[in-house]
Amino acid sequence: MEIVPDAHHAETPPNNNGDRFHDHLESSETLSGVESSTDSNHLDATFEDAMKTMEARQQTALPKNLQGGVLLDQTYATEPKDLNSLLHEPNSQFRTELAQHQGTTDYEESSWRWKPNDDPCFSRCVTYTKAATKLVKAVDVIEEQVYLLADGKNFAILNRVTTPDVPYGDCFQVLLLYKITPGPESSLGEKSSRLVVSWDINFHRNTVMKSVIEGTARQGFNESYESFSETLSQFIKPLSSSDQLLEPLQSSNQSDCKLFLNYFWNDYGLEEQGDGWQLTIALIEGCRLPSASPGYPDPYVVFTCNGRSRTSSVQLQTENPKWNEILEFSAMQEPPSVLDVKVFSFDSPFDQEIPVGHAEIKFLKQYSSAELADCWIPLEGKLARSSQSKLHLRIFVENTGGDEIIREYLQKMEKEVGKKMNPPSSHKNSTFQKVFGLPSEEFLIHEFSCCLKRKLPLQGKNFLSARIFGFYSNLFGYKTKFFFLWEDIECIQVVPPSLMAVGTSALLIILRNGRGLDARHGAKSIDDEGRLKFQFQSYKSFDRASRTIMALWRSKTCDEQQHKSENDQPDRFVYSDKSENDSFSNGDFGLSASNG
Repeated sequence: MEIVPDAHHAETPPNNNGDRFHDHLESSETLSGVESSTDSNHLDATFEDAMKTMEARQQTALPKNLQGGVLLDQTYATEPKDLNSLLHEPNSQFRTELAQHQGTTDYEESSWRWKPNDDPCFSRCVTYTKAATKLVKAVDVIEEQVYLLADGKNFAILNRVTTPDVPYGDCFQVLLLYKITPGPESSLGEKSSRLVVSWDINFHRNTVMKSVIEGTARQGFNESYESFSETLSQFIKPLSSSDQLLEPLQSSNQSDCKLFLNYFWNDYGLEEQGDGWQLTIALIEGCRLPSASPGYPDPYVVFTCNGRSRTSSVQLQTENPKWNEILEFSAMQEPPSVLDVKVFSFDSPFDQEIPVGHAEIKFLKQYSSAELADCWIPLEGKLARSSQSKLHLRIFVENTGGDEIIREYLQKMEKEVGKKMNPPSSHKNSTFQKVFGLPSEEFLIHEFSCCLKRKLPLQGKNFLSARIFGFYSNLFGYKTKFFFLWEDIECIQVVPPSLMAVGTSALLIILRNGRGLDARHGAKSIDDEGRLKFQFQSYKSFDRASRTIMALWRSKTCDEQQHKSENDQPDRFVYSDKSENDSFSNGDFGLSASNG
């Protein structure tokens, strides 16, 4: 059953910054035909004049992506205005080419018109016939396209799509969102724009086929937007953000002195190979960097991720250094969670290194991939805070191995756990990402039903991925959710069966001091050292759940330990039980002495 409309319209949802966006989503009426857009009260306007009018109006914040997921996220070598015109101006050649490519027929679009409501909006209606598939005959599609935002640089267009002829077509309406924003600017001043297309389904009434409709729509959208992206690339050159931003740095000329320092001091210029998650950092410049001694500092930066480090060159006698250097990390088997940044002032090779500023970048909680592509990171530390020091970075994380990397990771976990681990369905994986607000590259490994022990026990589920340990509960509409990183965990203990634990063993997870503070509402208690404690019990299969959790945590800590310097004494990670006899170290695997 194909429910997906033509893939060349996608728009944006509402957010807390605009009630009228909510009205567009929730109280929109299903269109009965093109006549709804030709009402005598609608006012004609040229597309160009309307864009200028909207640009002069008071603008609201850019809406958030729709909850169904992101269908397309690509940067193009053109300005936002030009990309908006190509996609939405009347009689666009791109639309004609796309319709031919996708087999769409009877494509008709009405004129763009102002709707003189309390808050006038610019909209039009588009109708076409979606090509037949193996599962469903050709169906008629009606789209209403409405501009939510157009300030000259940012554009947001919401499409309400109805397909009344498909099975259960009167139960739902598809929502598509286009967001066009300025992309990163190259060193040559060339502008770019970023197009993000997201989607969702608004059900008018309940139906037992809801999950089937969502799953079919998701599959159809993914296929349709592959052809959308392919067709659009014939009109505008797509850009790789990392290639566009790093190319000027790679080709920049350097002095003999700087080349000498780079050769003997830093990891600059390393071209790391291999399939996996590739982390690339462009260190552009620093601002107001402090010195640990009188005079100007000689700053350099050390980046650490998953136990591996990369070091920049030393910039002599400056508090506003210009590095323009690229540092690459070897391909990793799982996506990175945290990047540790430390700034030092070089005095001599024999002096003890003391950081004058530091920062911790959490990829899942603080910054999106678009923000990391060009950002200023404030530095922490007494000296850095007093000077308001910051670093200009461009950070890119790319999966060079595709789905094969995920399969290899699951196979590795199978050996540790001793159980077969199958990848979850795309629907379950998408739901996991949506619940916890995670990026599209985050993949669910396993979920376990359990009970969170607090003053009042709460039934829910543990969600496990390569980077996070999450909990979610929806009890009579009261939702509780939180997650923390595997790196946040200091200790995992097995609590023996007790009456309070309903006669089953439980897992007590203790976080490092100062970590996971945004999850403290789910904590059982806080110890004297300020560490949060979480207790999970009533697993259907405690042995499998605990083995999986231990294996994922150990995988993260062991990977970091493996890449530490040979001169460092390896730390000892202890998985302990309440009983001293049942504690075990990183070299063991069993949950108790009897498990082996």
